[in-house]
Amino acid sequence: MWADEARWFLLPWALLAALVAGGLLLLQPDRRRIDLFSPTAFAAWSHVLPAYVGGAIVLALGFRPPVLRLLNIPDDAFVDTIAYALLGFVSLGVGFAAPFAGAVGRALGARLPSRDWQPEAALVPALLLLGVGTIAALQALDTGLMGYQVAADVGPFDAALVISSLVATSLAFAILGVIACSPAHPAVRAVAASALVARAGADMLFTGRRGALLQYALIVAAAYACSGRRIRLRHVASLSLAFAATVITGLAYGSTFRALKGGESVVGLAATAGTVDLAARQTLSRGVGGTAGYVRDRFVERLEIISNAAVVVANYRRLEPFERAYGLDDNITTSFVGAFVPRLLWPDKPPASDPRAFADLYYGFRNAFAVTPTADLLRNYGPFGVPIGMAALGLLLRVIYATLIEGQRLVMWRVAAYITVLTTVSYEGFFGSIVPMLVRTIGLSALCLIGVAMLTRLMPGGRARAGTPPTG
Repeated sequence: MWADEARWFLLPWALLAALVAGGLLLLQPDRRRIDLFSPTAFAAWSHVLPAYVGGAIVLALGFRPPVLRLLNIPDDAFVDTIAYALLGFVSLGVGFAAPFAGAVGRALGARLPSRDWQPEAALVPALLLLGVGTIAALQALDTGLMGYQVAADVGPFDAALVISSLVATSLAFAILGVIACSPAHPAVRAVAASALVARAGADMLFTGRRGALLQYALIVAAAYACSGRRIRLRHVASLSLAFAATVITGLAYGSTFRALKGGESVVGLAATAGTVDLAARQTLSRGVGGTAGYVRDRFVERLEIISNAAVVVANYRRLEPFERAYGLDDNITTSFVGAFVPRLLWPDKPPASDPRAFADLYYGFRNAFAVTPTADLLRNYGPFGVPIGMAALGLLLRVIYATLIEGQRLVMWRVAAYITVLTTVSYEGFFGSIVPMLVRTIGLSALCLIGVAMLTRLMPGGRARAGTPPTG
């Protein structure tokens, strides 16, 4: 895993990545406060810092990534990958800072309802929404659509089932997170918190997702921050410890689960339950010392995504003639167009940026690798596509942020919708998947929120009240 030769020349790149992350963190529409969950700040500390600062340091210390054999000149590939990524995130900040994007978002937000829900009245509807998401997730797990398994065939409603489960669960989590962090009755907050812990734990156990607990912890933290509460130093310290605990637990159990399952074959819920039992027993049997060493190795492997993206950066020109055979040519356009046409109406619709086919071509191994949006843009449109595509994404995220949070009254549904959309954006996947997923998430979130609002009005004390004053 570690080589005798260090790559110290990457340390200045790690410093440059830290400066870019700092700039994104300070790029705030409201200069009086730092919103850790604005789109650029969230990208800075949740992705740029660990992936490009931490990743560059790990490579500089001599880490040997498994994909090193796929790089003819690894040092050049690493530098090129970091450079394109930082160019992309600087462009994301430029697009986000465009004044007209904020103006458009605030104008849209002014047309949306600004009355808030009572936490006590929203609890039951949020729990019902969480139940709907859980039922959809169980069905998806049983048929191989979710978890560490891949179904052989994709039905006309399979994608809708998976996305509905993800959106309903994230939205319910955000609402329950706001309730748990609100000054509501202690019993109401306790029920909300218990539901959050139970659902997050079940997700990690049955899907083997190493980042499941961390993702849900981020949603709850965002719910607290986006509700207008001030984040103090003690909160940052507590959150850091909580995030560290979720990372350790997720890596220790999730990696064990995957190793015991042995592959992505569809096994169903009953067999998965058996794997859950074995994985839990093996994880606990390691003890503190064994777990520390095991998590350390898995953490380094998970942290370092530069080499995975470097394979794309170094080989995209050579492999371009073969992409059509794998259904990967011009995948950004294909994904964007296909996202608005249901599979029911287009049965032969090609998979949107199929990660397994991509891995088969670029890595010679059918698995999911961290492609990154900047590498995907480079592969599709060349070097100039990176700043243009990321700037366009920054514009879109600013419109969403200004519509729901910036300068708006902070009401529960706005906060929940924003958190759900924010956590949808993945900076480790394909660029072509981001916008379609955002559109689907916004549409499904609107439907879910309308249903929750209707149920909330039927609850005792369900009369709407004024929201928290605007943030800026």
